[in-house]
Amino acid sequence: MSAAAVGLVLFLLGALVVHLRARYYEFGMPAVFLPPAVASLAVGSAHQGAW
Repeated sequence: MSAAAVGLVLFLLGALVVHLRARYYEFGMPAVFLPPAVASLAVGSAHQGAW
């Protein structure tokens, strides 16, 4: 479960980076989905432990 959350967070961070590098400043969708993905990763790692 945590591997999926890590992958999703990295994917969305990559999407933000690509938007910024392309100078396309309408990155609403990655910015909307990133906080719940980070929260899911944080809650999952707090519940199961870091490793």
